[in-house]
Amino acid sequence: MRILVGQAFIGDFQAAFGPENKPNVNIKRLYLEEFIPRVIGYCSNHDYQYGLLTTPKLTFPHKKYQFHAQKMWYLSQYMNYDYFLWLDIDVLVQNNSPKFPFSPGLTAVLDCASSRGAILSQHPYVQVPFDRYFNSGVWGIDSLSAKKLWENGVSKLLEGGYKEYEDHPMVDQSLINQWVCESNIQHNVLGNEWNTLNCDPSWRSRNESYFVHYAGPQGSKLDRIIYDLRG
Repeated sequence: MRILVGQAFIGDFQAAFGPENKPNVNIKRLYLEEFIPRVIGYCSNHDYQYGLLTTPKLTFPHKKYQFHAQKMWYLSQYMNYDYFLWLDIDVLVQNNSPKFPFSPGLTAVLDCASSRGAILSQHPYVQVPFDRYFNSGVWGIDSLSAKKLWENGVSKLLEGGYKEYEDHPMVDQSLINQWVCESNIQHNVLGNEWNTLNCDPSWRSRNESYFVHYAGPQGSKLDRIIYDLRG
């Protein structure tokens, strides 16, 4: 079985964030020296292929998508894998994590209840049920479902569609959620150990998780990561 794990670390890392939420300049080194090598090791342990985007592959009509939506390029590569696993660059893979539990459709962890509640109430054009809105930091998908998302969703975005999303703070996450629903793709919900978020109670036991996701405000992220890496 061909399994591809993809990440992106593109261009001017600071430029991907707004002026009120800039990451610490030293965090880039941690991603390169601590996070990415763990993902590569995970792929080696389970005979997965690894891909890292370092330059943009897609050109979007709106500049907001240039950094945060490049992950969608991997959907266009559906003919080159049976399953694909996306990991945000701020996801720390714990040592000895097992194989990802792929299933036909999209496989992911629900976003924190407070986060998805706020997004769905403040942005009514996001037509996704509360119990299906997942966090896009970690998700797996089979090739047939990836093909549907590429053809039914990303292609329309590249042509200038979904303009209502241009002011959305979580644009890539909500778009993928929307496309999964529009394409009637099976949604397989995983336990929080596969994407442990700091807005969820499971964060307190993150040392027992497989994938720890340092999402949220950039300001305190570096300190949280350094604390955890020291163990």
